Amino acid sequence: MSTPKKASATTTNQLVRPEHRPQMRKGLTLLDASVVSGSSVWHDRHNAIEDASETSELRCARGQLRPLNLEEDDIMGDGNDEERTDVVNQEWSGDYRHQGRARQQETKTGGDFQPGELKVLLSRESDLAVEHSDQEWADIESRFSKTYLQVAFSLDAPRVPVSGQDNWGLEEFAPRIVEKCESIGITFESPGLALERGKVHKLTGQPRRNNKTLWKTMRRGYIMVMDVAVWLQPMFTGSRNTNVDLIELEYSNANPITAPDLMQILYRWGAKDALVVSHGASSRRKQKWPSIACVTKPVNDAETNDAVYAFRLCFDSPATTNAVYETYLRQDKGLAQDIPHSCSIVLRPVMNVVWDAGKKCMLRRNSDEALATIYKSLYIYGFRAELRAEVVQDRLAELGYPGCNIAINPGQTTGMVKLQSKTDADRLNAEYGVRTGAKLSFGNIKLFVDTPGPEGERSCFKCGRAGHFARNCKSLYTSTTSQPDGRQDRHSNYARQQRATSSQSMMESMAPVLKAMIAAEVKEQSQSIRNTVRTELDRHTRIVDDRLHTNENAISALETAQAKTASSIDEMSAILKLIAARIGVSDFGTGGLDRGTDPRQ
Repeated sequence: MSTPKKASATTTNQLVRPEHRPQMRKGLTLLDASVVSGSSVWHDRHNAIEDASETSELRCARGQLRPLNLEEDDIMGDGNDEERTDVVNQEWSGDYRHQGRARQQETKTGGDFQPGELKVLLSRESDLAVEHSDQEWADIESRFSKTYLQVAFSLDAPRVPVSGQDNWGLEEFAPRIVEKCESIGITFESPGLALERGKVHKLTGQPRRNNKTLWKTMRRGYIMVMDVAVWLQPMFTGSRNTNVDLIELEYSNANPITAPDLMQILYRWGAKDALVVSHGASSRRKQKWPSIACVTKPVNDAETNDAVYAFRLCFDSPATTNAVYETYLRQDKGLAQDIPHSCSIVLRPVMNVVWDAGKKCMLRRNSDEALATIYKSLYIYGFRAELRAEVVQDRLAELGYPGCNIAINPGQTTGMVKLQSKTDADRLNAEYGVRTGAKLSFGNIKLFVDTPGPEGERSCFKCGRAGHFARNCKSLYTSTTSQPDGRQDRHSNYARQQRATSSQSMMESMAPVLKAMIAAEVKEQSQSIRNTVRTELDRHTRIVDDRLHTNENAISALETAQAKTASSIDEMSAILKLIAARIGVSDFGTGGLDRGTDPRQ
């Protein structure tokens, strides 16, 4: 592998016939690339039609990615497979007609670059190019052609401003993206590009041919469509819902390494070439970056907040990826010791991918296997270079955890301990967990463990949730969603400790006053309750007495009426007897009438 060669200014532009341009119907999420694959290519009217877009194609407003005026075919290769770069020294927003819209977009994104910084970075894009012999390209294409790969197109925002148009999303860009790719020789398997909606919308598809043209096209990390940078990257291999080949590694380095030196190191480790792939928007960066910016500009590490160069490396095949990682794990200093800062490189598998030391290859475990592994695994923190994992394993075996295995990547202080069962993992976490305060001591080295999150990710020491670290945690120790942390002293500053001490002293001094106030309040409330009960009891007693008196009066009235009725009956009986005597009925009033005696007789 030799140094990148001088850029040339010769280009060969191609135009697709209008009748062959694919149309995107409303609501359609699949774009059939087969429509474009058979289209003829012609060069007529090139200056009349293409100049308006191609000459300004690689411009952008600062903050919204619009690179320098780099002709696509110069970067991606023409019929002679020559790789050339024509850099026009102008600001990305140089003669962009819609300056107001560009500045508005810059305000929205905030931007990760200072004015003019991106221009300087893009002027070094040729450093990413690696000059290969015909035989080396044949070897790369031979491996790359057998790799199952999908590519993803994305934007920094759901919709972006387009010159002369309304804001466009990926649906509007899709036909132009396919047309652009077809014009440089990249087509896609049926059904073409599929629109995947999510936190970040993206167009994904499988290229028909994994060749040198595709490799060179992906080198910069973007293509220009309608004066807008559309990110072009290999699909992330760490997703659980994909079966693409494992051809990526996570790269980080606290020290800067130039792009040519990085490619030279990877060449010595077993890769003839590699692609630099930007991470997405996160707390580290507000948007994706061009590949050259990832190599030359650091971001803040999410764990230590130190400056670090972080991105992914993509290789031509799983075999190359495995060879590079195996060489890295051996830490053979002699391979690249002459290159500055090569010893501080840290490589690791991407998310949801593990390294099988026995098979010496990357593996993607299915969900059941991953969950089973997560349940019996713990993160272990506090390692140093002088402490070997074998020593810790022996100590854990003495403590009743036989057969445990600790994996520590070189240069890192955090690793993963895998135990024999979930019971062992729970027991170890109960003894030396981050919230217990107890630590596993090896001289002045103190180790502790913590449970992984639902997806195997590391979680906050304070609240136990994934997605942030303890120093950025906004929850309070007294909240219902967090627990006191045994390592609070490690994550609290002096002012917070002083406030806690002052609050404790104030609470102790106010305790007697609070007790007296509470006792007085209780006494007052008790007296009030007693008075209320007494009043209500008296009221109900009076009601009952009134009702009893009323009932007694009613009974007395009934007795009087009964006596009057009895007197009336006696008077009536006397009258009847007198009448009977006068009419000569002797037994009248003694049942004669009841026996049916006729009084007229």
